[in-house]
Amino acid sequence: MNIEDLSKDVENEKVVNPEHIGSSLDDSMNNMHKDWTIWDYIQSIFYRYFWNWLSSIPSEIKYFIQRGRRGYSDRDSWELELYLLDIILCNLVKRRINDSSIPATQGPDGQWRYNKPEWNEILNEMITGFYIVKKCCIGNELMYFMGITEEDKVRYNEIAKTRKFGKHRCVNAEEETRMNKAFDLFKKYFWCLSD
Repeated sequence: MNIEDLSKDVENEKVVNPEHIGSSLDDSMNNMHKDWTIWDYIQSIFYRYFWNWLSSIPSEIKYFIQRGRRGYSDRDSWELELYLLDIILCNLVKRRINDSSIPATQGPDGQWRYNKPEWNEILNEMITGFYIVKKCCIGNELMYFMGITEEDKVRYNEIAKTRKFGKHRCVNAEEETRMNKAFDLFKKYFWCLSD
């Protein structure tokens, strides 16, 4: 098949023209509620807000009981990394605000000493790093791919810009360093996080 035959098929709408896909989708989205009556809007609001809330009550009760019995629910284990990040991040912020942890830092000589300003700086670095990790887990702004090269990051960022993903982008080298440093500091000072 040559190009002239293909262009004739596109004109006769035998082949889907990619240029028309976007416009027809936009048109259908704009005309979606065009024929709706008041009753259709009332039903939509009822099902979206009231019925969805009402039908979720039994599962919310089940998750509440599971959290009471074993400390976590099935919903928490679906995205375990986000659940753990929420716990870690909230408690690190609480410890930083209330000064309720052991301010022990390890000096260059390997000896442990109690230094409040240096400890607050360590807590700030952990909070910043885990906040970046949380933004990656949510996935609406930052993306982190393990073992991805810098060229692939640049290519992903370019694709994200052309597809109108908004602020969606890969983690840059500085953010990746901060994330790794937060995990290293958390591991190093784990026993200093008690009240």
